[in-house]
Amino acid sequence: MTILVGCSGWSYDDWVGRFYPMELAKKKGEWLAYYARFFSTVEINSTYYRPPGERQVQSWIKKVKDREAGFKYSVKMPGLVTHQFLVEGNEEKALFWAISRGLGCSYLARVRSGGGV
Repeated sequence: MTILVGCSGWSYDDWVGRFYPMELAKKKGEWLAYYARFFSTVEINSTYYRPPGERQVQSWIKKVKDREAGFKYSVKMPGLVTHQFLVEGNEEKALFWAISRGLGCSYLARVRSGGGV
């Protein structure tokens, strides 16, 4: 069994000086690559609010491409599915929305996804 250790995101300002070195304070674009040097997975919380575009997904992948052992993303299921449609008991609409709107994450899922949360 493989156990992956990571956090629910990497873009937290209060990590500067605690985790991220001070020289990266103004370089948020480098935070994911730095994070991936220490962790093998990350949860992407922003997908709860909206699906990312292909350009955004490719940017995430590019930033961790040099990691030798690979890197896994856990993509959070959209809130409309988990907190609206399913609560209302509308499973058909939840399934349709999750599949049709989740296409923005399809490239990430094919390349390096650890699953959906």
